[in-house]
Amino acid sequence: MRLKLIPNWKKDFPKLYSVRFALAAAAACAVDIAITAFLSGKPPVLSSLAGISSLAAAFGRIIYQPEVHQDEKP
Repeated sequence: MRLKLIPNWKKDFPKLYSVRFALAAAAACAVDIAITAFLSGKPPVLSSLAGISSLAAAFGRIIYQPEVHQDEKP
């Protein structure tokens, strides 16, 4: 299975609100990770997983999904 991206993804990527929110959540997780690691010295596993999930959500937004785009060609 070859990964296909949505048409014009480079143009649309920065304008998509879902991507903006996912990147903002990832940035908030990064701040939380830095503060928690600095104050406690322990790795914040849950915040790390949340940040990775947020970045994956931003990337997942530009993946072409045939079920959603039934009337369009990739």
